[in-house]
Amino acid sequence: MKSIILTLTSLFIFQASHAQDAYKTFKMESIYLHGNKFVKNDIKYPVGIFSSNLANEMEVSPHAVAEWKKYKSFRNWSFITSIVGLGLTLRALTLPLDKKNLRTGLLIGGFGLTIASIPISVKSSNQLQKAIWTRNRDILQF
Repeated sequence: MKSIILTLTSLFIFQASHAQDAYKTFKMESIYLHGNKFVKNDIKYPVGIFSSNLANEMEVSPHAVAEWKKYKSFRNWSFITSIVGLGLTLRALTLPLDKKNLRTGLLIGGFGLTIASIPISVKSSNQLQKAIWTRNRDILQF
């Protein structure tokens, strides 16, 4: 009976210490976004141009890297569609008034691309959150 109690107590202590180590690892290594910065171990770091500083944090997990690549693709498409839409709109506004059909077409195309960039941007943001979540999940597994 004593050996069973001793074994159970040892297992409980081992489990509690392992859980404490996991919590400490998660607290020290996990990241989250805060505005245009990311926080790791309660220290704020700049995300960087096109999230370049955050990209280095994804290297801890091949799954996070895969999600990060999807995020970059959506981010790039969102950027391209919004810039082209803005360019078409500005070009339409600088055309002479006698080119009404061309001007209307450019305005419709510009506004259309600008509006189309919104859901792509939202998908990009969601994909970034998924990449961060995957990274945080995987730091406990590796």
